[in-house]
Amino acid sequence: METGDLLATATIGAPFGINGELKVYPNNERHDYLKQLKVVTVQLSGGSVRQVEIIAFRVVGGQLLCQFRGYETPEKARELSRAILLVPRDQAYPLKKGEVYVADLIGCNLVYQGETLATVVATVDGPQALLLEAEGKDGKRHLVPYLPVFVGPTDIQAKTIQLRVDWILG
Repeated sequence: METGDLLATATIGAPFGINGELKVYPNNERHDYLKQLKVVTVQLSGGSVRQVEIIAFRVVGGQLLCQFRGYETPEKARELSRAILLVPRDQAYPLKKGEVYVADLIGCNLVYQGETLATVVATVDGPQALLLEAEGKDGKRHLVPYLPVFVGPTDIQAKTIQLRVDWILG
């Protein structure tokens, strides 16, 4: 199964209760769009992927819980713990103006005053912000915080991210 055109939208946590419900941690502050999902792809911690059907969805004390067909016991549900929930782009969290999907940042060029200085090869969740792992023309890797003080406009169509400062790659 190919996952290239799917977006990671949540991480599946530990089982909850005796009916095979699992804690789900969305990759954003909203989770209401997840209620609309019926069949999703999960990427297990070992790397394999499979499609699963969501049969129940609820929120308890702020904790999002899902139950999947075929995983209705805590023992069976545990197989999905630490899996990444993947969805097609049109079913993912709807972006607001100025927002981008993290997956779309990979491959973007970091540009300063019209010159391409590096290319984003990966992203890392940092303690205060998303970090762009960028490879410079010299092959060196740099971590650039994806914060307005360091980066300006991002143009996903043009695959460019404007840098506000060049010394961040020094």
